[in-house]
Amino acid sequence: MRITSLRRRLFLVGAAGLLPLAVASGFALLALVDHQKQQAAQSGIEITRALSIAVDGELQRTVAALQALAADPRVASGDVRRHRELLDRAVGARPDWTEALLHDARGRVVLNTSISPGAPLPPTVEPESLEQILRTSQPVIGTLRRGLKGTYRFPVRVPVFVRAGRLRYSVNAVVA
Repeated sequence: MRITSLRRRLFLVGAAGLLPLAVASGFALLALVDHQKQQAAQSGIEITRALSIAVDGELQRTVAALQALAADPRVASGDVRRHRELLDRAVGARPDWTEALLHDARGRVVLNTSISPGAPLPPTVEPESLEQILRTSQPVIGTLRRGLKGTYRFPVRVPVFVRAGRLRYSVNAVVA
């Protein structure tokens, strides 16, 4: 029979008691990490949802403001010069708008608040949403594009109707 020292026996008893505790602690740590990952994912979803609601609300306010500008009788009568004054005030009141534009029923730029009156008007940077509003006569939110000044913006477009629902203009805000 083999004789083992007391020190070795105590070590084996201690290891036999600590090994299950170490394994259980490892499993608990893995469960905790998994729970933290799930909480982080849930928090990310909640933040994304809240931001989506905020962006949607801001876009609805922009569309409502543009619809109010589109209802101005000066634009319906073709008085673009006086309508420009109103658009300039609207751009000044909305810090997220960088400029306002007016397109005619053929898609040509008639007015751009960031360009001096009488100066040549640049082409439309994001023509897809302009084509869509001309085709559907419904408000359109365009895609994010790099503008002529190198910054990223997107247009929000609202139709202006004159007699019998015929599209006359498109009032547009370029949103930063």
